[in-house]
Amino acid sequence: MAVTALAFGFACKEINIGGYRGWRLRVLEGFIIVLAFTELFYLVFIHMGMFDSSYGPSYRDTGYGVGAHTGEPEHKGGCVTATRVV
Repeated sequence: MAVTALAFGFACKEINIGGYRGWRLRVLEGFIIVLAFTELFYLVFIHMGMFDSSYGPSYRDTGYGVGAHTGEPEHKGGCVTATRVV
């Protein structure tokens, strides 16, 4: 995140200074700015998911997996006789 923030600041400074820059450099600066905001939103949503379960299961959910059978596994299917395929 630190490298992205540094690149974001440098790209904003270059845009603010102005002057002639090639189209490739301007596209790269725009891409860096979009990348920085995307990474920021990603980190915010990860942080929200840790503390609030309205965005999905959170780490603080105590009822996660409630009702799971912890005894012996149940066999699925009825009484099936084994057949040998040759």
